[in-house]
Amino acid sequence: MHTSQMDIAEALNDFYVNVGPSLSRNLDDPANNYDKPKIDDIFKLNQVDDFEIKQIINSLSNISLSPNGISNTFLNEHIDIVTPILTK
Repeated sequence: MHTSQMDIAEALNDFYVNVGPSLSRNLDDPANNYDKPKIDDIFKLNQVDDFEIKQIINSLSNISLSPNGISNTFLNEHIDIVTPILTK
């Protein structure tokens, strides 16, 4: 048990000096991460064209709303305006 101020100060110093090395021992070695997929390999957006977007809009039911509250009827009625925007 630490009773003197010097012992307490040394114990605190030892604790804080060793926090980083103690935590790093629990981490994976970055050199071993070569076999893990990179974010670029996991998430990709494929390029689409106006034709594909128009096909998707035309296939939507006219009674439902998109998640952002825009009606599918609106999309169909304004397909020539919204298609280039959605394609981009």
